[in-house]
Amino acid sequence: MNDDGPRVAVITGGTRGLGAAISTRLAAEGALIVAGYRADGASAERFEAQSVAPERVTTYQIDVGDSGMCHHFISEVIAAHGRIDYL
Repeated sequence: MNDDGPRVAVITGGTRGLGAAISTRLAAEGALIVAGYRADGASAERFEAQSVAPERVTTYQIDVGDSGMCHHFISEVIAAHGRIDYL
């Protein structure tokens, strides 16, 4: 954390595999996590619920190949958290 509150990390593919490991590590270190997933909502819900810090993890369905969806996603994250420190 810093003087402005916890860091905000956006991790695409953040609910499975390497992305989940990164999400988990940053959450354990106090970051707020916005973990993107493409299709497997049930897996994303399990990841969020079983996180080391579920209160700091939010999942979001996004297709990073869709630029309009990406713009909307980033706007929502900034509106909710005020910034993005890691992407």
